[in-house]
Amino acid sequence: MSKLNKNNRGFGGVELILIIVIVVLIGVVGWLVYKNHNKVAPTKTAAVNKTIAKTTQGTSTNKSVTANPYAGWKTYNSILNSGLSFEYPANWVFTPANKPFTNNNGGVENDSSLTSAVVQTKPGVASNVATNQYMCVSFDEYGGTWSYGGWNLVQNYGPLLSSESFKVGSVNLSLNTYQGSSPMLDTMELVSVPPSNLGSQYINTQNNFSVIVQAQFNCGQGGQSGITNLNADFNSQPETAIAKLIMKSIKF
Repeated sequence: MSKLNKNNRGFGGVELILIIVIVVLIGVVGWLVYKNHNKVAPTKTAAVNKTIAKTTQGTSTNKSVTANPYAGWKTYNSILNSGLSFEYPANWVFTPANKPFTNNNGGVENDSSLTSAVVQTKPGVASNVATNQYMCVSFDEYGGTWSYGGWNLVQNYGPLLSSESFKVGSVNLSLNTYQGSSPMLDTMELVSVPPSNLGSQYINTQNNFSVIVQAQFNCGQGGQSGITNLNADFNSQPETAIAKLIMKSIKF
């Protein structure tokens, strides 16, 4: 019995040592795996962050490119020595002045107009009566000796409905919308702030030239004729939004 007990005690000691060795090995392997994981994880994270940053940068660049509202538009430069230029959509109808009009007092006038559609007229009816609805933007330049008539915007149109200010160089401009006799007959106009010495609606450009910029539906084409939705909201029309962009693209 004593020999058997001795052998049993010896076997128990060896078994304990084996268990300790196994536990140590498991611990060492676990530590190595943990260390290796911590080493790789930051590298992967850095790579992922770099990819995200690159993607974000590319997206931002694309947005800045596609956000240009004047992409594909054309540029008009005045034939006068006024420095006037503006952008306009390629699919709008542009009628520039072939040559300036001059008066007997040494004054010069150069009128250019843009329309969102081809103006249709009724056969046998005065050409200023339009049969379709369209937006018209006009740039009327004046120089030399000219009678401006002392126009007053409120008397010409109606109360001021809205105003948006911006700058061209150091010149403060305001894009105003004036109330018409019907909602669709409102008028937009660029005015100088404060008013120029030529009248409140005139903008002084280079070399003592000035320009009037206006926009309205069927302007100069019989007024209400051709507009079938007189009570529609002027500002909700897509042509109005484009006209605003045209007017805000002015440079001089």
